[in-house]
Amino acid sequence: MSITISVSNQKGGIGKSTTAYNLGAVLALNHDKKVLLADIDPQANLSEYLGYEPDGLPTMTQLIMTACTGMPTVDPFSDLTVMHYMKHGFRYMGRITITTDVVRENNQTYRLGWTEQCKDGSKMGVGCPEYVLLFRKLPTDTGRAYADVPVKKTKDEYTRARWQIDAHAYWKSSGDRLVSKKEVEAAPVNKLQKLYSKYSREHIYDFKEHIKLVERLDKDGKLPATFMVAAPASWNDRVWDDINRMRTLNSEQKRRDLTMHVCPLQLDIVERLINRYSNEGDKILDPFGGIGTVPKTAIKMGRYGIAIELNPDYFRDGVGYCKAEEEEMDTPTLFDFIGEAK
Repeated sequence: MSITISVSNQKGGIGKSTTAYNLGAVLALNHDKKVLLADIDPQANLSEYLGYEPDGLPTMTQLIMTACTGMPTVDPFSDLTVMHYMKHGFRYMGRITITTDVVRENNQTYRLGWTEQCKDGSKMGVGCPEYVLLFRKLPTDTGRAYADVPVKKTKDEYTRARWQIDAHAYWKSSGDRLVSKKEVEAAPVNKLQKLYSKYSREHIYDFKEHIKLVERLDKDGKLPATFMVAAPASWNDRVWDDINRMRTLNSEQKRRDLTMHVCPLQLDIVERLINRYSNEGDKILDPFGGIGTVPKTAIKMGRYGIAIELNPDYFRDGVGYCKAEEEEMDTPTLFDFIGEAK
């Protein structure tokens, strides 16, 4: 007689893979049971725990998702989120699009495979960007729609020039001249991403030229299969294409040999949003706290950070980051003592 045990939850990072791994090990080693672990997580963390490397074949999730339709599809989660918030009284103010690396995405999902595209182009969609959805609750006085506690900036710290650049996102080179295609082609792989973004912003976009450039990089062995080096840059202030996706607390987690978060939040995003939409001393709430990126950054920027997290390991690490940030702010420097002496 066989028994099926399912470990599932919609939220990520709460220990589903770890629980399944430990449960399977106990049943097999301590109770002499034959155990089959079925990894339905699209990120395949359980498979990696057991030493399996990605082989390019469809994952269990893909096979299940395509069983009914014959092709992988995408749920409009962000649109459903907008409708849900509006249903409960929030006013939708717009969205900020954060570009992601489509090559990295495909390596995790195999939804946009090059081979499959060659077999049937109609089967392939596009990569999924991330969105910052902006909502407001109606203020007490709806006459001019100012918040009960407005987020104010003086015109000395937030100048007209800064506003124009923020509003129009017209980015020019800080060097003496524009970057040329030959310089992009000759650059080493580790500098191609930044250099091509600069080139893309400074030139009128030409799709055919873009394809030719990437094909030349491929021919010269400079087109990695694990990340994208020549993504189009944006001139629109509602599209953030300059987020450093590697700048997360996971780097610190790895250095400390702690559990890395499966979906870390980039510090760049948090810093920009806190600066734009809050005052010093405000409370910043993250209902899905993870390893504490938001409250840590809030403390660093002179706010109060509040986070809610189900995973006890993530919560403990997050508390550690917040305490470290508070201690760093409270630690006096040599210049503090010099000032007192005077």
